[in-house]
Amino acid sequence: MLTPRVVKSKDSNLFTFQELEKMAFQRDYKRFFQSQHLVASEDFQKMQSLQKKVIEKILDDTEKKNDLNFFVSLLDYNIPQQSKRKVLDHVSDLLVAHLKDSNRKKIALKKAIDLTSQHSFHFSKLFNIGEQIFLKNLESKPFHNVLRLISPALKSNVSNLYCDQDVVLEVMKDKIKVSLKSDPSQILALVNETCWNTLTSAYFKQFKKNNNVNSDLFQILLVAGLSEEEQQHLSVLHLLNSPQKSEMLNHSWNNLEKLRKTPLARFKILENIKKLDPLPDKSFAGNDYQKKIFIKKFFESFPEYMTHYLKTCYQYVSGIKEFKMGNPTPHCKSAVKHF
Repeated sequence: MLTPRVVKSKDSNLFTFQELEKMAFQRDYKRFFQSQHLVASEDFQKMQSLQKKVIEKILDDTEKKNDLNFFVSLLDYNIPQQSKRKVLDHVSDLLVAHLKDSNRKKIALKKAIDLTSQHSFHFSKLFNIGEQIFLKNLESKPFHNVLRLISPALKSNVSNLYCDQDVVLEVMKDKIKVSLKSDPSQILALVNETCWNTLTSAYFKQFKKNNNVNSDLFQILLVAGLSEEEQQHLSVLHLLNSPQKSEMLNHSWNNLEKLRKTPLARFKILENIKKLDPLPDKSFAGNDYQKKIFIKKFFESFPEYMTHYLKTCYQYVSGIKEFKMGNPTPHCKSAVKHF
């Protein structure tokens, strides 16, 4: 079968539209894009339409569609904005696929950093790339590149879809911690108000479910505009599970003092804490005098919790009730000594 042959037009400096069509037909894509600007002026509008068709053809080309280097090379050519967007989207998808591949992830990381710095990818695609870099542990704290890549999505009109994702919760935690101590306005440069509300709501849920309470996370939530009831809930967890020298300790005791006067609020908080297994009690560990003062003060402020805690401890030790996760009150022995 004869293959169409590209013949140069009479003007040695120009190609006709038909000649460029033949290049595309021959799948000589590189030459097509190198020559596209040499089309005669009367064919210019038709050429733009052809460019779009060629891009679509390449995206369906089984031999080319997985060639990352080839698609990266297309970004150097002058192609219609709509077509360029499709190429950028495809490049980002290929970068994510390469980042998932243990044999190609390091090379893909360098390409991802370079390309996302040079071209305007859609925020959703940038987020996917940043998330993969995080998930594959290709960058360590403070996650400069991951933060740069995910931030556009956190400021978008659909930020609520992204701001409760694990990569955001982890990366933003350190950034917020640093910003609170230096310049809180830095946080607003990274997220919008919707994202901030989604983010802190996710932190609040995380805090309530996690017995490894973090003082930095507690501090973040205190500036998040939580209700008084939510702050009191967090303060209880913070007191039960945090070192006694925590910088947020005074704030927690102040909240507990308010809670002391509202038995209904204590009941609501206790019902949520009962769902935790084991029950929070790290602050009960130890035998020093200060520990005795702490337990006595906590008991006076929140007697319902201490009653439930000691009852649960007795049920476990006596074997009256079976606990699938093991001892639900790890520091009960220390706590009992101080009563």
